[in-house]
Amino acid sequence: MTKLRNLISFMVVLIFSVASASASVISFQIIQHDKSQTEVRDSSYIIENTLFDYFFNKGFVTTNCPTATTEDSSDDMGIFSRSFFNAKVGYCNYFIVLTVDYDVRISKNTKGNFLSNIDSISWQVYDTKTSKVIAEGSKEVGEVSAQRNNEKGIIGFATEIAADIYDEL
Repeated sequence: MTKLRNLISFMVVLIFSVASASASVISFQIIQHDKSQTEVRDSSYIIENTLFDYFFNKGFVTTNCPTATTEDSSDDMGIFSRSFFNAKVGYCNYFIVLTVDYDVRISKNTKGNFLSNIDSISWQVYDTKTSKVIAEGSKEVGEVSAQRNNEKGIIGFATEIAADIYDEL
């Protein structure tokens, strides 16, 4: 009976190890477009952490390149190229670049973690083996209710985007 129990335990560990070894690896790059400041916003880190948690909970191994800030898309290619290269040589299966566009012109607290400070988020998902875009999209924040205009609202919005991306994988 002990031998059978040990064999079953060994098989369970073996199956779990094989399943874990075959997990897909995703690398993220967040690019923050923000004309009002040059440092990375806490809101961008909240989005990044939400994506990490979402995909980790779905069984992916996740990694990232540091969040970068630019005033507009003119500087994005250099950031993208370095990050994509790192994902490729790091044996990631997918590379996801998310561009977070901030617009705080009418904000009462331009540095706060408010969903209304974000205009939109766009994304592209690349297969690192082929270097081809396999999915892309964007989502505008739109009008934000007082109940969602906080950190939880940012997490909810980022979770919606993560689910959209996941559905494309």
